[in-house]
Amino acid sequence: MFSDSLECQMTWKEMNLNPVVMASIARAGLEKPSNIQKMIMEPFQQGKDLIAQSQSQNDRTNTLAIALLQKLSSAALTQKHCQALVVCSDGVKPQKVHEDFQIWFKETPGLEAILLTTDMAKDTDKTSVLIDPEQPKQVVVTTLGPLLEAVRNNVLDMKAIGTVVISMRVAELVDFDSFKQFLGLLARDAQVILMTGRIEPKIQVIKDRHFRADAVVRRADELTMQWSEHYYVSIPSSSSPSSSSAVVGANEKEKEKEKGGEKEEEKEKEASDDKNQKVESTAPRDHKWEVLMQILTKNPNISHTVILTQSQSTTEALTAKLAAHKLPVLSAWSLADNTEVARQFNGPDPCILVSELTLMDNLDLDYSSLMINYEMSRRAAYYISSFGPFGRSGLRTLVINLCDPGQKQTLEDIESLYDIKIQEMQV
Repeated sequence: MFSDSLECQMTWKEMNLNPVVMASIARAGLEKPSNIQKMIMEPFQQGKDLIAQSQSQNDRTNTLAIALLQKLSSAALTQKHCQALVVCSDGVKPQKVHEDFQIWFKETPGLEAILLTTDMAKDTDKTSVLIDPEQPKQVVVTTLGPLLEAVRNNVLDMKAIGTVVISMRVAELVDFDSFKQFLGLLARDAQVILMTGRIEPKIQVIKDRHFRADAVVRRADELTMQWSEHYYVSIPSSSSPSSSSAVVGANEKEKEKEKGGEKEEEKEKEASDDKNQKVESTAPRDHKWEVLMQILTKNPNISHTVILTQSQSTTEALTAKLAAHKLPVLSAWSLADNTEVARQFNGPDPCILVSELTLMDNLDLDYSSLMINYEMSRRAAYYISSFGPFGRSGLRTLVINLCDPGQKQTLEDIESLYDIKIQEMQV
């Protein structure tokens, strides 16, 4: 369907990069180009629209920095202010992208990275640097909110920006009104680049709607399901025990009364015990937690496990409960720099990582032997997010989906969309 992955043994010297870029690469300590760096440099410099996929967020950021540095340090540009725009989703952490760009650009005179925040977009004094012709050439890093605010305040001339990079998940771009509004502000000949962690089936819709006809697609690592085994466990609804068991304590209390002769303090203690027993017996069971613990404790040979959630509150709760059971657990947070978390998980020691599904594209994890979808998304297109970097050919992963009542249709949609079989597992 697309111009796809390209296998080559190209070195930095063979990529025809200018001395400024080569010096920056040497300072960064990158000995050889990654797959995505080899694949996109030529179409990027030719000004073609581009869709590029790489699982590693660091790889995507370094690739963009090198490509922008090559383009902006080589061209004789008349406009000295904003030359390139990098629009991130919040999950991509624009602050981290900006910091990395600053490191890449710091030895390049006349080129600067600027982080456009909401507060800055509302302050015309701060945003004046974006339209000052005496300022250096700029790469502006932002999210859609601050960007549209700056446009409303007339501090960004979108028609004059030649290169626009979008660093988002594909699912965020389909039927996203703000994205359509943003694209409508660009010049017709503006170069648009989409950098993403994975390429989903809906990418054809994105390509046809928003990219020029000669747009190219480059995949650094092909995601595939064939190297993984997929199972599901049906989780019953939370339920209370039968009424007969709920009143056991009360019956026992009556029998004790008939015996007589007990001390008053013993009666009070028994009454308290009966009350506690009744409360415990009527509390609903957490079936999903019980299944999770059975999976974790009955598979001691699985060393690196990822547990996926749909919210930070669930991530926090699971992390605390697993830690209370003395299990080696880490957690990833949406507003945190998870570099150290990824480093620990990639180490040799057994580990459990609890993370929101939306963070998987931005976690540089090497391998996981077990993935547990603790909270399955009801959108089948999100299923491949479960794999993050593990869907590459040759990395074998066991995937277990904990399915709540009513999610049978979601499983069928996933099987149809990805042409896989998800078998039921008895725990």
